[in-house]
Amino acid sequence: MNRYRHISILLLSILCVVVLCLMLCGSVKASSIDYNLILRNIRQENVYSPSEGKIQSYLASMGDDGSFSDINYDDKSNRWEPQVHYGRLLQMAYAYISPPNKYYKKTELYDKIVKGISYWLSVNPTSNNWYHTQMSEPLDFGMILITMRTGGKKLPKLLEQRVIERWAANGSNLTKMTGANLAEMSIHWLYFGCLTKDDNIMEQAINSLYRPVAYTDAEGLQVDNSFLQHGHQLYIGGYGEVMIGRVIQAALYLKGTRFALPKDKLTILRNYIVNSYSNVLRGRTIHWNAIGRQLSRPGYLYNTDNRILILERMKSIDSKYASVYDSILNRIRGVEEHSDAIQPSHTHYFRGDYTVYVRPDFSFATRMVSSRTCRQESINGENLLGYFLSDGSMVITCTGEEYNDIMPLWDWNKIPGVTAPTLKEIPHIPSIKTFGTSSFAGGVSDSIYGCTGYSYYDTYAGVNTGASKGCFFFDSEVVCLGAGINSTHNEVWTTVNQCWGKDSFVVGTSEGIKVYEGDVSITDINDCRWVLHDGIGYYFPENQAISVENEEKKGNWNRISTMWGNREVKGKVFTLGIKCRVPVRDRTYSYIIIPNSTVESIQEYADNSETEILTNTKDFQIVHDKRKGIYECICYNPDTIIGELEIDTRQPCVFLLKEENSNYYLFLSDPLQNQKKIRLGVRTKDMENMSYCEFDFSGDSKSYTGRTFEKEIRIVSSSSNRESSTTGGTIIDDILSIIRSIFG
Repeated sequence: MNRYRHISILLLSILCVVVLCLMLCGSVKASSIDYNLILRNIRQENVYSPSEGKIQSYLASMGDDGSFSDINYDDKSNRWEPQVHYGRLLQMAYAYISPPNKYYKKTELYDKIVKGISYWLSVNPTSNNWYHTQMSEPLDFGMILITMRTGGKKLPKLLEQRVIERWAANGSNLTKMTGANLAEMSIHWLYFGCLTKDDNIMEQAINSLYRPVAYTDAEGLQVDNSFLQHGHQLYIGGYGEVMIGRVIQAALYLKGTRFALPKDKLTILRNYIVNSYSNVLRGRTIHWNAIGRQLSRPGYLYNTDNRILILERMKSIDSKYASVYDSILNRIRGVEEHSDAIQPSHTHYFRGDYTVYVRPDFSFATRMVSSRTCRQESINGENLLGYFLSDGSMVITCTGEEYNDIMPLWDWNKIPGVTAPTLKEIPHIPSIKTFGTSSFAGGVSDSIYGCTGYSYYDTYAGVNTGASKGCFFFDSEVVCLGAGINSTHNEVWTTVNQCWGKDSFVVGTSEGIKVYEGDVSITDINDCRWVLHDGIGYYFPENQAISVENEEKKGNWNRISTMWGNREVKGKVFTLGIKCRVPVRDRTYSYIIIPNSTVESIQEYADNSETEILTNTKDFQIVHDKRKGIYECICYNPDTIIGELEIDTRQPCVFLLKEENSNYYLFLSDPLQNQKKIRLGVRTKDMENMSYCEFDFSGDSKSYTGRTFEKEIRIVSSSSNRESSTTGGTIIDDILSIIRSIFG
C-alpha cells in the first residue's frame, strides 16, 4: 500500500509541476485571468454620470416598444441613423449605475433600457458599412452589458444572452484585421470574453490587443515611426490615433494583471506619441495632411476631447514621462503657448512619403504620393474632392487655427503647396488604395534640417500635369521650388496657401508697400516682392504671376462628404498663388515662407536674405544657407553641375552638405528607394578637389529603403596643399566600409 501511496504522491507532484509550468508560460489560461479586476478597470475607465437633461429627453422620445421616435431604423447609409439608438442606451446605462445622477437605480430608466435592447434585437438593423455592425455596435453593447451588471437590477439573463449571440454572429474575425482595426476590434472581444468568462475568447482578445504595437512593412507602425492603414497610406492621425487610443485603453483595462502592457511595447508607444503624433499637433489642432478622409468631418481637426483622453491615459501607464505628456496636454488645452516646450526637429518619414518640420514658432508639413504609397482616400462618401491632397500639399501653421473647418470653403483645385490645373470637375479617387505614379519621392534629414523632393507627371482623368517640386528647410524659413512644370492645360496654379483670411494683408513691390482691406481679389500683381498675411511672410525672389484673394465665401459640408447633410459654413478665405504662364512647358516657380514676420522683418529679409537659391531646374534644385553653411540639394536627373557647389552624380539622390569646424558632413538618401549604391562627388569653394563618397544600400532591408545615410568629409582650406578625405558612417549604424578616394 505504501508503495502505491508513494507513486500516487509522485504522480500528483508531477501533475502540479506541469500545471505550474502551463501557468507560467506565455499562453493565457483560465486560472491566470482575474475577470473581476478587469471588469472593474473597464467600468472605472468608462462610466460617468451623463447629463440628466439628456436622459430625460431620451426617456421622453422612447415609445412603449423601445424605439426612439426621431430615428430611421431602415437607414443603411454611411451615416446609419440606427447607431444613435445604442449610443443613447449606453448613456442611459451609465446614468442608471451612477449615484450622483437622479436616475440612479430608477425603475423607469431600467424598464426603458430593457425595452430599448429588446427593440433593437427585434428589428435587427443592418448597415451597408461593415464598421457599424462589426465594430461600433459590439463596442457599445459590450459596455451596456458590463455596466448593467452593477449598480442595481441586472438585465434579464435571456436578454443578455441574445445580445451575446448577436455579437458572436456579427463580431467579425480578428485574424483578418490589421493596425487600428485590429486594436479596436480586440476591445469588444475583450468585453464579451469578460462577460462570458470564456477563456478562448479572452485568449484571442488579449493576444491581439498588443499586436499592432510592433514595427511592420504591412499596415501599422513603421520603422520610421509613421503609421500606415488602408494599404500603404499615411495615417499618423486618424487611424494612427485610433490605434494608440485603443491600445492605451486596453493597457488600463489589464493594469494590475499579468497581461499589463510589456515594457518594449510601452517604449514603442511612447516613441510614436512623443516623436510623431505630437509633431503633427499644433496647439489643439492636427495637421490635415497627416490624416485621411477625416478632414471632411466637422470638428475633426480639433478633436481635443479624444486627444486629451489619450494623453491622460498614457500618463497613467507611463508615469515616468508624465511631464512630457503634460507639456503636450497644456498646448492642447491652451494652458501654455503653442511654442511651449517644443524642440526644433526635422523628420522625413521615408515609409510614408511625408516630411514634418517643427520649430517653436511654427510647424510645416508636406505630403507626397509615390508608386509605393497611397493617396489620401475617399471612401464611405467622405473626402469627395480630395484628389490633389497628396501631390506635395503643405500645412503652414503658427497657431494651429489657420485651417480649422475651412474645407467646405476651399477651392479644391488649389490645395496649399500643390501644382495643379484648374478643372471643372476634380477627379474622384478611384479606390481605397490608390497608389501614385511617381517613383521619385524622398527626403533627407539630419534631424534638424533637411529637404524633400517630389517629381511626377499625372495623366489620370485628364489631369495631364507634372512638376519637380522641392522644399528646403532652414531655421526661420522654408524655400519652395518648382521646375519642369508641364501641362496640357492653359491654367495651372501653384497654390502657396489657402487658409482662413484676416481683415487685411500687405503687399510689397519695388514701388512700395500697400495694405489691402475688405474683400480683395487681385491678379498678376506687378513686380510682387512679398506678401504678409496673419503673421506669415511669403517672399518671391523672382518676377512671377502672383495673385491674391481675401474674400468672404460660403460653402457646405455636403460638397465634400455625404455624412453631414446640409451644414453651411461661411467666412473669409485667403488664397495666394502663382499662375504658370502659357504655354505651360518647362515652367518654374520659387517662393520662401517666413512665419512670424512683420512688415519690417519681411522687408529686411527681401533686401538682405542670407538664403541663396543656386539652381532651380528640372535636373537640380540647390539652396544654400550662408549663415549655417548648409547646402541642400535635390538631384532629379544624374549629371554634373558647375557653380558655387559643384556636383557629380550618376544616380538620382537627395542630399544635405553641412559645414562644421572646417569639416563637412554629407547626409544622403535614395528617393527612388531601389538603388543599391549611389556615388556622389561634391566640391565647395573651400575644397581644392572634388570629394567623392559612395553610399551602399545593399545591406538595408526593405523596411529601411529611403532612410538617410551620413558621411564625414574632412577638408582643409583650398589655399592649403593638403588633401581632403572622406570617412564613412550612417545615421542608423556604423557597419558600412570607409571610402577614401580623391579625384582631381
